[in-house]
Amino acid sequence: MSHGIGGQWEAGVPVSVSAAALEALRAKLPDALLISDDLRMEGLPQTMGTSGACLRGLRGGLDMVTIGNNLKDQAHHAGTFAEMLIRALNTGVELISHTQQALKRIRERKTRFTRG
Repeated sequence: MSHGIGGQWEAGVPVSVSAAALEALRAKLPDALLISDDLRMEGLPQTMGTSGACLRGLRGGLDMVTIGNNLKDQAHHAGTFAEMLIRALNTGVELISHTQQALKRIRERKTRFTRG
């Protein structure tokens, strides 16, 4: 998933966290796993914070997010995002539903690729 800005979806919002772009991709590839590129890259941390970018991406339709272009602070950002995600899951039915669908897609892929 690219961090490029595609004005046809959401003006000024990178494709990797744009709900409109992710919905368009999901419409074309309904069973695909949508996984972000590193959300610590480019301007995302400066514009919406790493955790904010991760949460926005998940709310927008990503199944998995990745962070970690700097191993020094990777644990900090992962922990901060985990706390934010738990708070969001405790208050948002829509995010819970999406997370359950994402986990189902992930389990299906895991099963498909781990069969002997």
